[in-house]
Amino acid sequence: MDLGPSPALDALVKELGHLGAVALPLHGDMATVDAPDRVVGEAVARFGGLDGLVSNAGVNRPGPLVSYAVEDWDRMFAVNTRATWLLAKAGPRRLAAAKGAIVAVGSMSGSNAHANLGPYGPSKAAVIMLVSVLAQEFRARRHPRQ
Repeated sequence: MDLGPSPALDALVKELGHLGAVALPLHGDMATVDAPDRVVGEAVARFGGLDGLVSNAGVNRPGPLVSYAVEDWDRMFAVNTRATWLLAKAGPRRLAAAKGAIVAVGSMSGSNAHANLGPYGPSKAAVIMLVSVLAQEFRARRHPRQ
């Protein structure tokens, strides 16, 4: 998935096709509320199910944290953190049949402070906590206490 068509994405889809894989290039802005559910739905419609889900959308614009505008802070959290949560909301009901998994891509900046990365580190720290909570909740659903 990418924000829009790109030569690199087209080349990757073509290369995967030569290897015998079928890839569906999806486009969307993961900062929008509807994009995560829409792309998961498109993938399910195309392939008939969902075996796994990878949340790897991410943005960063280096700079001092205190220099960021509120809009830039909000966009970074929308793409880096909220999109993972929204994908997790879209995934479980579709992953159940395949007993699939969700993978979220974090960053060492989520557990180690790095100056001049703006809200990137805090947004990735939030992803780490989000995934920890989701893992507990999903586990409880799959393995209820007797």
